[in-house]
Amino acid sequence: MDTALRRTSSRRKRRALTATQRHALRVTGWVVLGVLAVLPVLWVLFFAPTTGKFATSFGSAVHDPKDFLITLLNGITAAGLYFVVASGFTLIFGLMRVVNMAHGAFFLLGGYVALKVQRQMVGQGSAFGLDSSQVNLTHWIVPLIAGTALVAGVGLVMQQLFLRWNQGQDLRQALITIAISIILADQMLAHFGGVAEDIAWPRNFDTFTNLRVSGISTRRRGCGSWGSRSRSGSCSGSG
Repeated sequence: MDTALRRTSSRRKRRALTATQRHALRVTGWVVLGVLAVLPVLWVLFFAPTTGKFATSFGSAVHDPKDFLITLLNGITAAGLYFVVASGFTLIFGLMRVVNMAHGAFFLLGGYVALKVQRQMVGQGSAFGLDSSQVNLTHWIVPLIAGTALVAGVGLVMQQLFLRWNQGQDLRQALITIAISIILADQMLAHFGGVAEDIAWPRNFDTFTNLRVSGISTRRRGCGSWGSRSRSGSCSGSG
C-alpha cells in the first residue's frame, strides 16, 4: 500500500514538474519573441550608425528625423493602398466565393485607363505628367467613372466567360484568374510602359497641411505623397 502511494506521489511530482517546465518554456518563448520584435525598432530609432561596418544610408531616426518621418508617412500611404486591394479580394471571395487572383491587375488597369482619359481631357502635360493647377474637378471625376466602368465590364466578361462554369472549384478559378492577371500585366506593360505615373488631383483638393513634429515642417500633398518644405519654400516629395 505504501509503495503504491509513493508511486502515485512521484507521478504527481513529475506531472507538476512537467507543467512548470512547460510554463517556463512558454514564458521564455514570449520573452525571446518580444526581444526579437523590439530590437529592430530600437535599431531603426536609435542605434543605426552612419559610419563603420554596419553603416546605413541615413542612420537612425534620431540622426535624420525628417527623412524618417517622410518614409514613415509614405509607408502608411502605401499600406492603405494595399489594404484597399486586399479588402476587395477578400470581399469578393467572402460574398461570391470566387477566387479572383486578377484583382490587382484590374485595379491597375482602371488606374491606367483613368490616367489616359484625364490626359486626353486636359490635352497637355509634360513628360512628368500633369500638374494639379491644370486639372479641375471634372477632369478627375470623369476618368474615375471611366476607369470604374471599364473594369466592371471586364470583370463581368471574365465572370460570364470563365468563372461562371467553375463555380465552387477554387483551384480552377485561381489558375484561370492567374493566367488573366499575367496576360493583363504583360499587355499593360507593353502599352503603357513600366514607369510609375500619378493621376493629378484637382487643384481644389491639392492642399497642404503643415505637421510640426520636433520642429519639422512637413507637407502632405493631395496626390498621396509626402514631402518636406525647406526654408526657401521648395517642396521635395517622395512617393
